[in-house]
Parts: sequence; C-alpha cells; structure tokens
Amino acid sequence: MSGSANAATQFNQQKPGASPTRTTISGAWAWCVRLLYERTVLVLTILFAVTMVGALWYLSRISVGLVHSAALQGTSLYADALKEVRKLYTSEVVDRLVGKVPVTHNYLAQEGAIPLPITFSMELSKRVSKEATGMQARLYSDLPFPSRKDGGPRDDFEREALSQLRQFPDRPFYRFEDFEGQQLLRYAVADRMEAGCVSCHNNHPDSPKTDWKVGDVRGVIEIIRPLDSIIAQTHLGLRDTFTMLAVIGIVGLSSLALVIARLRRSSSEAHERASALEREIVARQTTETELRRAKDAAETANVAKSQFLNNMGHELRTPLNAVIGYMELIRDNIYGEIPEKIRDVLQRVEENGRRLLNLINEVLDIAKMEDGRLTLSLGDYSMGEVAQTAVTGFESAAAEKRLALKLTVAPDLPRGYGDQRRLTQVAANLVSNAIKFTEIGEVQVDVQASNGAFLVSVTDTGAGIAAADQEGIFKAFGQVDTSKTRKGGAGLGLAMAKRIVELHSGRIWVESNPGKGSTFRFTVPIRIERPSGIA
Repeated sequence: MSGSANAATQFNQQKPGASPTRTTISGAWAWCVRLLYERTVLVLTILFAVTMVGALWYLSRISVGLVHSAALQGTSLYADALKEVRKLYTSEVVDRLVGKVPVTHNYLAQEGAIPLPITFSMELSKRVSKEATGMQARLYSDLPFPSRKDGGPRDDFEREALSQLRQFPDRPFYRFEDFEGQQLLRYAVADRMEAGCVSCHNNHPDSPKTDWKVGDVRGVIEIIRPLDSIIAQTHLGLRDTFTMLAVIGIVGLSSLALVIARLRRSSSEAHERASALEREIVARQTTETELRRAKDAAETANVAKSQFLNNMGHELRTPLNAVIGYMELIRDNIYGEIPEKIRDVLQRVEENGRRLLNLINEVLDIAKMEDGRLTLSLGDYSMGEVAQTAVTGFESAAAEKRLALKLTVAPDLPRGYGDQRRLTQVAANLVSNAIKFTEIGEVQVDVQASNGAFLVSVTDTGAGIAAADQEGIFKAFGQVDTSKTRKGGAGLGLAMAKRIVELHSGRIWVESNPGKGSTFRFTVPIRIERPSGIA
C-alpha cells in the first residue's frame, strides 16, 4: 500500500510549465488516491452510505410510479366490470321485463318494481365498496333526469371530465388528488348510449333530451379510489427490498473489509518477502562474485597444477626410466656377475620403480582428464586381444596368491573400432583390482558382444563392496578401505577407467554384495562414430 501512496505523491508533483488548474486537479486526484489506499474501509463506508441514500431516493420514486400504475390498472378493470355488469343487467333483465314490471329509480317504494340500470350500477358499487375495496362509483351528467338531485357535476374535476370525455370519449380522464390528507385516484370514463337504451331515454317523459343516438356520451362514470392500502403494500414491499439490499450491502462491505485487511496483511508479508528476497539476491550476487573469483583462481591454480604435473612428470619419469634401465642391465650381468642376494634386492627395486612409474602415469592421465586433454587414438582392435593382454600381464600375480585366473571369450567376436591401448588399460585395471582384493578363490574375465556393443565382465570371490561405497569408488582418489592395512594404490585406476569408457560412449558399473565377491562390468559400442568428451 505504501508503494501506491508514494506513487500518488509523485503524481502530485507539479511538472514544469503545468497550469494551476491542472496542478489543482492532479493534487486532488493524488489526495483521493492516497485517501483510498490509506483509509480504504472509511471510503468504502461513505460510498456505501451515499449509494444507499441514492437507492432509497430512487426506490421512493419507483414506489410512486408503482402506486399510480397499480391504482390505474385496478380502477380501469373495476370501471370496465361495472359497465359490463350494467350492460348485462340491461340486456338480460330490463329488456325482458320492460312492460311487465315497473322499472324505476324508486324501486323500493313500488312493489314488484326493479331498479333502472343506472340505479342498479350505483347500488352495486356501494355494496362492493363497503365489502372490500373502499372504492366509490358516481354517475353524473350535464343532462340528468329531474329525479336525480345530485346527478349533475359538483366540482371542477367533474366538469372538466365531462368536457374532456365528450371530445375524447375513448380516453379515460383521471387525476391523483389529496383530500383531507388522503391520496385519491379519481378515474372517469365516458358513459355512452347503448342501442337498448336509446328508445327508453328518447321516449321517457322526464328525459331532458329526446334525440339520443347510439354512441352519444350521456354522462360520466367516475371511480374514486383511496390509495392508502396500495401505498402501504408498496411501501412494505419496498421496505423489505431496501432492508435486503442494506443487509446484502453490509455483508458485502464487511466481507470486502475483511478481504482488504487480508490483502493488506498479504501485501505487507509480500513486501517483507520481497525485501528478504532482495537481500537474498544481493547475497547471492555477492556469493556468485566470490565464487566466480574463486573459480578463476581455481582455474589459474589448475593450469599451474597441470603445468607443474607435466614438468614434474617429465622430470621424474626420465631419471626413473634410467634407474629401471640400469636395474635391468645389472640383473642381466652386463656389468659382471652379482650375488643372488643382491639380485633379489635389485628385482624388488625394479618392481617398485615400475609401480612408481605407473603411479606417475596415472596421475598425469588424471590431470589430462580433468583438463579435458585426455584423447583417444582410434583404430581397429580385437576385444579378445584386449582381455588376453590384461589377463597375461597378471598371471604371475594371480599365481603368487594361488588364485585361478580364467578368461572366457565368446567365439566370432567382431572387430572393434576404438582405442585399444586405453581399453587394455581399463581391463588391466579391473583384473589388477580383482586379484589385489581377492585372497581365496578365482578371478573370471568374460567377453561377449550383443546389440552392437562389447560387454566385458571381471568377477572375483573377494570381500565384496557395500552398496553405500559403490558409487564413490569411481571417483578420483576414492577407496573403500582407508585403513593403514589397505592393499595399496592411489585410487585413480577406476576413475581413469570410467573416463576412458565414457569417451568410448560406454558405461561402467559394479555389482557386489559384502562377503559374496564383486563383478565389474563395462560396455562400449563395437564401433564408435563420434567419441564423446575429446578435447
């Protein structure tokens, strides 16, 4: 919320060259925006109150229209019904009994007489008004019979009704009036001469007019209807509607207030999280900068290490090869006969020198592997010869430990395409490790080909490897036995073997259970098309 308020404050700042009116409008708008964000519930409450007042005013106006509409509709139906009853009475009663029984307005004073149609209509209206509706009916004319003392117009409305209905007999004439604090509807319709009435009116001795024609307006039928009951019902319905709207509005406003409060809390929490995230981003950027510097330093150190290893490897291998060469010359009696005791010592020196030379070569290969400079020399080769070379090189070591060293090569193996020297290095490393970590039993080497790939397996009857240690043995300097009585080696052979196999687009893994021996397997395509990882 504070960010929006700040935006409104910035919006309020006067721009160079802005007119005072525009500045005033901008300031007012910014104030409104700030008020909305800072006093949201108050603003919504005011808007709700204004809306409810407007709704009340609008409903009041609607109620007046509804009252008038309902009154006009009901009164019109009542007037139509009164005229229809009068017609029915005239045609079905008076016309049949005329000449047989007296038909007069003073029917109560004559035995066997029936009322005139107009008298019947007025009596019917009086009874209906007393029973339910409260409406009154009045029939008047500017040419009344002498017997009707109040048959003429009595006020301005009645005189205006007679005038209007003679000009427009098909249109009702009505007016809403207040009479003694009571609202009334005065509704007048033309009382037109019917065919059955013309003869009677023209021949009656008291008729004020004797030339009536069908359709002439002989008078007015006026319905006076009080509106109190309709107003009360309408106001009751509108009050219920207003109450329901108010309840809905209050519930909606309360819900909105809760939502706004929740949104403010969420906004505050989001702001705090954003601040924390910003701090974390800054910390990560700082960490990334430090890591980048550390990486650059490590790369520099790695380059220096590689140069150092290359130089030291050259410096170490040259004299070491010379030492091994002189040991061979001495053992071959080039410099004369030597005692057997000295010959045994020289042989141990030569063996340890070769072991040291192999270790130096492994360290240099690992350095090349880490730098991405380990490459393959591709050519045709025989996987059977690769396995045979590895087995032959360690027959004496197996014989010293009285282990059976067996080789099984599937017949008709296809020629492979890869680096025979490096693959021999892998197989030799697996055979060497198997012999080194097996005290009793045998070492079995198996070579097969299927699905376009060679599968080489080296199985021993040694102590086995726990599942938790199987992944780490393929990492540089990774060893299972780290005690002082371990079998020797720097832990580089399997890491180098894994890299060589991967350069051939192959895979190497181990299957082992403690106490049940181990089986190391690697598979490589028979012919590699694009060696992976070659720098």
